[in-house]
Amino acid sequence: MPGGRPSDYTPELAAEICERLSEEEGGLIEVCKADDMPSRSSVYLWLSQHKEFSDMYARAREDLGVFVAHRGVKEATNAKDAQLGRLQFDARKWLASKLASKQFGDKIEHEHTGSIQTQTDDQLEARIAALMATNAR
Repeated sequence: MPGGRPSDYTPELAAEICERLSEEEGGLIEVCKADDMPSRSSVYLWLSQHKEFSDMYARAREDLGVFVAHRGVKEATNAKDAQLGRLQFDARKWLASKLASKQFGDKIEHEHTGSIQTQTDDQLEARIAALMATNAR
């Protein structure tokens, strides 16, 4: 293989990208800085072209969220400065909530109030006719 960045997709390269991504807080930007990794634009293109890579990538980002959360707890526990530890923890907690939203994201509840009325086709046609007659005036 000639020198330089890889530009062709292979399942092995995709797996390596995902493995590195799952443990790199800098995300894809940091992963793609390595000389043996493709450019970010290549990775984004591959994500749109290869479903299996897209699925692996999504799992790797969730794994990164867990990694970030655990590191945040560890560093906050060991912080010498309470305010700095809190700031670092909050930043990692926010990042984890975005990367692994199912585990660490805010729970959002939706409540529907009101009613839903069902109508037959004949009732709908009659209603449409009545509205059209009103607008024709």
